[in-house]
Amino acid sequence: MSSPQDAVSGKSPDAIEVVQITDCHLGATEDFMLKGVNPQQTLAEVLTVISRQHRDYLMVTGDISEDASPASYRHFAHLLQQHQLESAFCIPGNHDDPVLLRERLAAFSAAQVCVTERWVFLLLNSHREHADDGEIPPHELDRLTQLLAQHRDKHAAIFLHHHVLPLQSRWIDRYILRNGAAFLQTIRSAQNVRAVIHGHVHQASQRTCQGTEFFATPSTCVQFVAGEADQQTAGLGPGWRTFRFYDDGRIESEVHYLNVSPHG
Repeated sequence: MSSPQDAVSGKSPDAIEVVQITDCHLGATEDFMLKGVNPQQTLAEVLTVISRQHRDYLMVTGDISEDASPASYRHFAHLLQQHQLESAFCIPGNHDDPVLLRERLAAFSAAQVCVTERWVFLLLNSHREHADDGEIPPHELDRLTQLLAQHRDKHAAIFLHHHVLPLQSRWIDRYILRNGAAFLQTIRSAQNVRAVIHGHVHQASQRTCQGTEFFATPSTCVQFVAGEADQQTAGLGPGWRTFRFYDDGRIESEVHYLNVSPHG
């Protein structure tokens, strides 16, 4: 069950506007480079655009850090504050240190449930120690079951780092959510989950499975080509995704990119 320390309430208009960023991969130094890209610079460019647009919440779905260094989380917190993005929720990815993330980003990671009049947004930790694939531990699945039952009168959207459905890309599907079948059974039983939203794959995707929409969102730094057996960098700039969650359960979503460059 949720408690005052992990639930945030807000009055719902006709639609809740949510921005999702993911896979920032910041390093310990501001000049750290990843596959020819400076993640600090690309994240700053994305946040500049986001900060100028209306949004109700910002969801950050993991891999904030590339090296799990204290400095990388400090850089991230500074960028959020610099762009006045206080209504942010953060969860860890496989590159993150969950304990350090909670310590260094306490203001953004304490709440794991966001409740509005018609929607509940649930954030799950799929980080698995010393592994790149993901797993939702039994206690977290139990928490999800309890929260979905508690808010059965609302539409639900779930945010996590790892992908649940295979993307038919051999290299990234090795790092999928290991207990995806148990997760799918949990949301199927609840019947009020309208969306599952994740990062991890550095590409955009949208699929429907048993009445639930599954959204993958590109990275704020480097993108990968979809459907390839081996990892290939795509010629796309830093990305993010926006959502509009309507009172009747409808969802509108759009993927955005900056600075499109030639394939490399």
